[in-house]
Amino acid sequence: MSYSLFDYNIKVVSDKKDNDYIAYIEEIPECSAFGNTPEQAIKELKIAYQLWQETSEEKGYPIPEPLNLKDYSGKFVLRLPKSLHKQLAEKAVSENISLNQYALYCLTRGMKV
Repeated sequence: MSYSLFDYNIKVVSDKKDNDYIAYIEEIPECSAFGNTPEQAIKELKIAYQLWQETSEEKGYPIPEPLNLKDYSGKFVLRLPKSLHKQLAEKAVSENISLNQYALYCLTRGMKV
């Protein structure tokens, strides 16, 4: 399947060492480009992505699905050491909330978005 560049998560970061900007696709980090401005970096990324996509299709390489287009259920299974599971369950009981609520609380407190 063919995706547009803007279906993907595009990141632009400043490269202070070279005094320019790097644009890349989060799902395809090997596809990146440089520019003197963020806009120029994205313009160059469009070209890089087009070439990457053409090469991938010619060679039969897999093209990752954009994260923006995926459907997330809000559920996943996590395996824990028994000791951590016990600690979390005990803390949830002491807070008078479910283990799920406490685990969600812990995840959101430690997450940097």
